[in-house]
Amino acid sequence: MGQCVEIVKNLSGSGATADIHEIAGIILKDISLTTRVLQIANSIEYNRSGKRIVTVSQAIMVLGLAPIRSIAYSILLLEQLPNHAQAEHIRNACLMSVMGGSLARMIAEKAKLEDPEQGFITAAFTQLGKILLATFLPAEQRDMIRMVREEGKTEEEASKLVLGLRMEQLGKQIGEFLNLPTSVTSYMDPFNVSDRDLPQIDRKLLQVTMLTHRACRAVACAKSVAEMEEALRSLSQFKESGINGLDLARGFRNVVQEIGKFYAVRPSGEFWSKAMLLCQSDGKGIAQAPVPEPSASRTPDLQVFQDGVLMATEMMSGDEINLNQLLSVIAETIYLGFKARNVVVAVKDLEQGGAIAAQAAYGLHAVQLRESFVVRPELDAGLLTGMALLNGKDIAIDNAQETHILEHLPTWIATTEPAAFLLLPIMQGEVPVGLLYIDGPLLDASSKAPPEVQRELKIIRKEIVLALRLTGHS
Repeated sequence: MGQCVEIVKNLSGSGATADIHEIAGIILKDISLTTRVLQIANSIEYNRSGKRIVTVSQAIMVLGLAPIRSIAYSILLLEQLPNHAQAEHIRNACLMSVMGGSLARMIAEKAKLEDPEQGFITAAFTQLGKILLATFLPAEQRDMIRMVREEGKTEEEASKLVLGLRMEQLGKQIGEFLNLPTSVTSYMDPFNVSDRDLPQIDRKLLQVTMLTHRACRAVACAKSVAEMEEALRSLSQFKESGINGLDLARGFRNVVQEIGKFYAVRPSGEFWSKAMLLCQSDGKGIAQAPVPEPSASRTPDLQVFQDGVLMATEMMSGDEINLNQLLSVIAETIYLGFKARNVVVAVKDLEQGGAIAAQAAYGLHAVQLRESFVVRPELDAGLLTGMALLNGKDIAIDNAQETHILEHLPTWIATTEPAAFLLLPIMQGEVPVGLLYIDGPLLDASSKAPPEVQRELKIIRKEIVLALRLTGHS
């Protein structure tokens, strides 16, 4: 986070007065950051001149200071997260920051703000408190999550009870302590602007920041697509910005595509999963009544599976295989292909005594399943997860809420209340080395995927087996 703060502090001067070489020097301190900035700066979306950009100084001169600042901030948050015990929660908070910033930039452009990139920074930094909480106060964060899930508290109520203040207040206080520019800190608690900040507040920028923050919170707190759309539709009453709920839904879809295209990581986590679910709905329920969950008559998207298999194959062809990235790609492929509610890719974890444990998860309960999905076949022989692994047979359930099924489900699956699900064991010969779990509305009508999708799933399982063998995990 320190580099992010340094970039925002030092890159917040005006383009006319800032020393380009000094600014370039900040980015050049990190060679990987430099490389990625140049790669993105040369993309057609950013560089419309057609002239190849070969230095950071040139990138600043061609694109301007503000876009480079936003690109660098996004790269640092999305691609250079440490291997931290809280990585999943930190990643979730960082994604919310970058997605909120990107959404604000799009809204600012539509609202014809003079500097849309400033919208990126002000909206992104409203999430600083959430990032700090996940990074430095894990016990407090766990208490807050428990209050929200088990006691029905809002995030704001839980924050006040545990921290004594709202997360936006925490972020702003730390931002001021770090001497972030007032052009940033003035907007970091957008719903409680102080009298001291009022003289320099751009009212329209404040409205965009508030709207984006509310939209991200709506998606993060929703429990279904319909609930997300209802929340975003209610924001269409927020007339000052000239943006409606449909604009927000479209904006989220564009942001998901932008992040998926530009950044070298495969995003994951609960917030990202919910944003993708919203994208799949295409915002059709925003302008009218809430749309129902996807119907069982819809079929899996074969093209998504084929593209995902191709990508996984390409990842396997390199000199080194990044197992975590590969499994994340596979999980995302299944998630999007089935338009699933939850997907888990679990493989043998040597650190847990060879138990089959979640390594990648997408969906409404991604964080919960990622933390709790562990199967020990012999000990779990009475549960469906254990049966699938011990017998090496696929299990398809389309009546998951019936008592005789619930009795044979692990608690951590039962509490997510699936209507239908698949358990697909990953076998190396006769030995189980992994398990795919998929639940969602497309599984309600049929206990099996279409034959062509089944073929792709077989290929996926074979690739996982090969990857585990090549990386020494089996």
